[in-house]
Amino acid sequence: MKRPGVIAHGWLSTLLALLRRAFLMIIVSVPGIAFGASFDDAAVLPDPPLSGQRLSFVATLPAISCFNDLIVRDVVTTGREIKISYSITPAVTPICFSTSPPLFLNEPIGVLAPGSYTVRALGDFNGAPVTPVEVRFNVPTSPAAAVEYYRAEADHYFIASALDEIAKLDAGDFDGWQRTGQSFPVVPATLSIAAGFSPVCRYYGKPEAGLDSHFYSASPAECATVVERFADAWLLESASVFSVALPSAIDGQCEPGSTPVYRLFNNRPDVNHRYTTSLSTRDEMIAAGWVPEGFGPQAVAMCAP
Repeated sequence: MKRPGVIAHGWLSTLLALLRRAFLMIIVSVPGIAFGASFDDAAVLPDPPLSGQRLSFVATLPAISCFNDLIVRDVVTTGREIKISYSITPAVTPICFSTSPPLFLNEPIGVLAPGSYTVRALGDFNGAPVTPVEVRFNVPTSPAAAVEYYRAEADHYFIASALDEIAKLDAGDFDGWQRTGQSFPVVPATLSIAAGFSPVCRYYGKPEAGLDSHFYSASPAECATVVERFADAWLLESASVFSVALPSAIDGQCEPGSTPVYRLFNNRPDVNHRYTTSLSTRDEMIAAGWVPEGFGPQAVAMCAP
């Protein structure tokens, strides 16, 4: 004899399976269902982007009953085009009596060099194509630069990013300083620090300690070490003269789209440092007896946007 409970359970399972299949067929085949709608509020953040920043593509998908699982399959950058592939998959519940909350796509697209870009999000909903979205955006060059100067009398190098300081140097208000022609982009101290960026501290070597030079570091730990161990010789002029990205502490690599900045120490009692993005300049300074300082085999101290 068959137990009534088993029979009822079997009928219920079969009915739920049929209803689920019918529900999926209706959702996929009937026009005007939410899955076919376009993205809401699609954008690249932060806005506006800067070269050297870590950027993300953000979009809100329309609400879809029960279809609340979003999987990003791939992000591929080819030249100036970024393609994001994703899938929306059904929830386990076969029937819904309310609308699910919107799905949010928030996918990192990395650090990009200055230029015009297009990001395309291509997806499918339970195997059926979703209306694609396309966002075009521009990554401008950094609005500021650290300009290098040289004073032959002392054989010292110096960088300045503040416009008033650059103007005074160019006007000859500080004797002996001349532009070398080298510079690298930075994020001004007047702008809020973006994700992935670090403020650069600036110290001045006190003349009474036998110094007359400036030291810069993007490493918060190194900035703190100078004031803790050498406060008698080095004066903190600013905790943030500008901002840059930090290289990998493991191998010194910068994010794609950013440029390594090499730091070199003159290895003399008068202490001076040079900061350059030129690998050939770095090699020339090492050949002249300067010591590389930074992360990785090439001693990268910062990453310019």
